[in-house]
Amino acid sequence: MKTVGMSKLQQLDVFIGTNTKIGRLILPVGTETEFSFIYEDEWKHTGFPISPHIPFDDRASPRSIENYLRNLLPEKKAFEEMIQNTTRYLNSLIKKC
Repeated sequence: MKTVGMSKLQQLDVFIGTNTKIGRLILPVGTETEFSFIYEDEWKHTGFPISPHIPFDDRASPRSIENYLRNLLPEKKAFEEMIQNTTRYLNSLIKKC
């Protein structure tokens, strides 16, 4: 987890293959829908957007990113459980601090 100013952010590095980092998926702690995705500069020069709805200009809507992630998982319930479990775990860590 990374802190930016007073905001705590959950960040997940995103790779293609085993060692090509293409970007970061970001979700502020305490929210389940305010996704953002930031591409690595090198990937912007050598790669391609992971979706037409998540372009290189970092202006994808949180809803577009959420829809993309939901489509990667086999069931809607799996996505919701992933978000709830991650948020619950991070909130418990914050309370311990």
